[in-house]
Amino acid sequence: MILVDKIMVKTGVTKISRHTGAKITSLIRFYYGRGFYIDSTDKSRGYVRALLIKEYSQKDC
Repeated sequence: MILVDKIMVKTGVTKISRHTGAKITSLIRFYYGRGFYIDSTDKSRGYVRALLIKEYSQKDC
């Protein structure tokens, strides 16, 4: 994830998103620990999915 962050900042990306299982506590903790937050949840795939967002700012450069 550190490499992904470096690449995102270097290429000027300001926000990334991903879905993961909202009830899998270990995954949610993993992404929280790396600066993601839950933007929303849905059940479109038959289980509760969380849309996780991480925003980058110029100070991250």
